[in-house]
Amino acid sequence: MTVEQIEARLENRFALLAGGDRTSPERQRTLRAVIDWSWALLSADERRAMCRLSWFPDGFGLDAAGALTGSADAVWLLDGLIAQSLLAVSDAPDATAPRYRMLETVREFGQLKLTESGDEADALAAMDAWAVRLSLRALDLVRGPGQVEVFRELDLEQDNLVEVLRRAIAARRGDVVLPVFAALAYRWTVRSAHSEILAFGAAVLDSTSDTRPSPELAAAAMVALSLITATHLANGTTTGARGAARMKRLAREGHPMPPWLDAAGSFLLAMPDQSESLARLEAMAASEDPDSATLGSIMLSQLTENEGDPEAAERHAQRAAEVARRTGDVWIEAMSSMMLAQLASQSNRPLETLRRARRARTGLESLGADQDLIQLDWMIAGALLADGRIDEARPLFEAMADDDRVMADGMAVSTIADLGLSEIAHLEGRDADALRLARRSIDAFHDGRRRGSPWYLIVLAGFAAHGALEGWPADEVRGWADRLRYRTIATYRARAGYTDKPVLGTIAVGLGAWMLHQAGIQERGLELIAVGERLSGRQDAPGPSRSRLIEEAEARVDPERLAAARAAAAARTTDGCAERARELIAAPVPSS
Repeated sequence: MTVEQIEARLENRFALLAGGDRTSPERQRTLRAVIDWSWALLSADERRAMCRLSWFPDGFGLDAAGALTGSADAVWLLDGLIAQSLLAVSDAPDATAPRYRMLETVREFGQLKLTESGDEADALAAMDAWAVRLSLRALDLVRGPGQVEVFRELDLEQDNLVEVLRRAIAARRGDVVLPVFAALAYRWTVRSAHSEILAFGAAVLDSTSDTRPSPELAAAAMVALSLITATHLANGTTTGARGAARMKRLAREGHPMPPWLDAAGSFLLAMPDQSESLARLEAMAASEDPDSATLGSIMLSQLTENEGDPEAAERHAQRAAEVARRTGDVWIEAMSSMMLAQLASQSNRPLETLRRARRARTGLESLGADQDLIQLDWMIAGALLADGRIDEARPLFEAMADDDRVMADGMAVSTIADLGLSEIAHLEGRDADALRLARRSIDAFHDGRRRGSPWYLIVLAGFAAHGALEGWPADEVRGWADRLRYRTIATYRARAGYTDKPVLGTIAVGLGAWMLHQAGIQERGLELIAVGERLSGRQDAPGPSRSRLIEEAEARVDPERLAAARAAAAARTTDGCAERARELIAAPVPSS
């Protein structure tokens, strides 16, 4: 048969592999005959077990086997299947107990037999019940000292739970969809796998639109709806508003909720009113309930950092870390340590960054938070570079150069490597290599998604300023500065109600440093540098840092003029500085 003919028949492997060597025993001539031979040697209970267990796409443990077979001690049923080579024992490194797997062919055979027996609906109902029980138990443990163990269990069962979730969505089984999605979405949030929640959010809402959760499922339903709402609102999709409407409907039912979930829901529902949502978040952070306090404090830390108040952000992150340590919440403690490392990095305190980052790593590794670990590696490498430890930073950046992953915010890991290696080349006097890597860093943002990342603006700002200071080709550097201005103007027009002040501060410092080299706009550049400082512009990019750009700018201007610009910026609020920065960036720039 041709490859195309084989492909056309792959949907039914038993029909495809229906012929064999006629000199072989009959039981070996076709694929179906091979499995039929083993099937015939099973007892009735073993056959029933094989059919029911064939619905697990990614293996199963002994408890799951008992749940689907209804046997008090399913190990003897599994032993019979293993004896006939219809089941294998897996040595998964993360499993604390044996895990059993069927070959895909055996699974398909079992599912066909299950359909023929008329037992399919009952088997799938048992699988749904197993998934709901596992999910509800997991949700009871995710906030305390048992969370690492339960996250490992959710990781082991993820593919099985997703299979149940997809089937329940198609059947509009809200009583299954909501708890199973809640457990998965909580785990995805811990791993920063937000794209999974974005992918399922609308389908979960659609399939549960007629569901009124029972008191036993109400908390799980609120977790599911809260995570859909928060994730989609953060990404600017209309699904976030739909999720909030469903949250309000559920809240009106009056079911009792855990204090942290009640507080988090109240904060999300108040978000259109910024002052009210901030008041609720502050009350949550100050709560005597430890789960409310840790979650509220880490959220408040992120909010105040975005508002350009790193001192308040550090204060809130410290409280989150202290309470999390007392309660055994590994996730919040790790995220708090990471936040403290980020704040130290942004403030150019490399030794503190290294200390905080290494503490965060222990927790993040136990949680399998791969996205956050990438960011942590970047932080550590940047801190080593900032501390002048080039020989320690170089191998970390070189390892990132071969990494093809893209982070959730659109930044490629290989681009982080290019930024760091460009800075190393500059420090070692290899200017041609520094320029080559700078160009490659900018070119890496080659599509709409990546150019929508704030890191595109930060990279352009750093190299526009650095290029002007180092005398790189003036027309090319001006092109970077122009691109930075236009994209910044467009970004803040599109998101008029939101400003990440440290990012805007970084842009302001970069453009300001570039403007100091352009005729007729030096004073504007000086003011941009001053307001950028006031907005706590970030210093954690591995490329040209805010502190170095400012130091080089200080050497070019009258100290009294710089002091006056800083005094004027200090007299403004951070909101006033953000508004002024946008005005200065939007003003036309004379042609060269």
